Amino acid sequence: MRKEEDETTLHASSDRLSDLPNELLTMVISSLSVAEAVRTSTLAKSWQELWRHAEHLEFDETTMSRPSILPAKRQIGTGSLYGTVISMVFNSYVGDLTSVSFKHFPRSIAVGELDFWVDFVLNKFKKINSLRLECKCLGLENLSIVESKGFKTLEINNPWLKFLELGWLIVNEVDLNVERLETLVVDSLMCPPKSLKIYTVNMRIFHVSCNSIAQRMHIRRSNGQPLLKTQDIFEYCSDLLGYNSFNIFQNILIASIDLDLNNIRESMALSYILRLSLCLETLEITIPPVEEDECSADANNSYDNICLSFPTSLFWERNNLYNCMNHTLKFATIKGFTGKEQEVKFIEHVIKNATIIRKITIISDSATIAKEAEALLILPKNSIYLSIVFKSESNDVAQLTSQVNNKMSFSY
Repeated sequence: MRKEEDETTLHASSDRLSDLPNELLTMVISSLSVAEAVRTSTLAKSWQELWRHAEHLEFDETTMSRPSILPAKRQIGTGSLYGTVISMVFNSYVGDLTSVSFKHFPRSIAVGELDFWVDFVLNKFKKINSLRLECKCLGLENLSIVESKGFKTLEINNPWLKFLELGWLIVNEVDLNVERLETLVVDSLMCPPKSLKIYTVNMRIFHVSCNSIAQRMHIRRSNGQPLLKTQDIFEYCSDLLGYNSFNIFQNILIASIDLDLNNIRESMALSYILRLSLCLETLEITIPPVEEDECSADANNSYDNICLSFPTSLFWERNNLYNCMNHTLKFATIKGFTGKEQEVKFIEHVIKNATIIRKITIISDSATIAKEAEALLILPKNSIYLSIVFKSESNDVAQLTSQVNNKMSFSY
């Protein structure tokens, strides 16, 4: 009698569960991993198709079972057994997917399989608003995230990572906690400056590119999300504006940056970082070209609304000397040199103050820099090892460079 009562109670409980609205059941299933969601098909007949309509799919390698029977021919992007399972799930899915999570697929990341899954999801499911990638990759040292779509928040917490590249991303927030990071490459990252957080104390190489014409064209398609400039990283990843209490630039050996030396605010940020950099050996600055539609605005606001208590021509002269200038800086390169006053003043500052610098390379596409070039070549040098070289891919400028170097050859 007791057994019959238990069976009746169980049957009634199952019926009550099945009587819940499909919308509520789908919400429950959406909170489960894919493996758990599929298993709910065995609870009741009415549950068999529900997982195919879940708004969220979570693929977790630690809970997934490998298929016992594989199709004769695997589909593209399913190089692993787990890839086959994921492909089968997507082929069976019929709902409006809004969220996907991939957890713990280190092998799939290494061979590029995860890239295929992400592209597939973003191209097939147009209502996706959340994509989460989580992987405990012991010993992962190199990571590049380039031209990936759909990220709103990018959070990387990895104590082993040494090289990180972020390129052509549009995100609302970036949070990097990578204590051993040695190389950081940022190329056309679109993110609000205040939402950028970087923690690392061992960075040796710092590269930021953000000002090419092609990148600016891409920005116009980014729904107004700002392009992160070198100045922004300097200001918000140091204590210059009070956002960071630690110095991520202290141990930098090589800095390759896009920065407008003609903009006082950008120069002020550079000046502050040079003061923080105790080990800098190589400094490469690319001055961005000014587009025609920006010329009129620059003429009225060339110094980015920064008011100084002294003439802007004295900006670099009024700055104190930096440790890197006195002890470590060996090579400096200025690309995109046009001969403007602030560009010349910065180079003068390096020539007059860098103690052990060996070479300054000035690359220009302008054929009207002869006067400025000659003036720089005859300046008194603080370093007896210093040579100044002018370069250009333009024939006109190359010819001009040769003439200047020949005329001032005694200055080397």
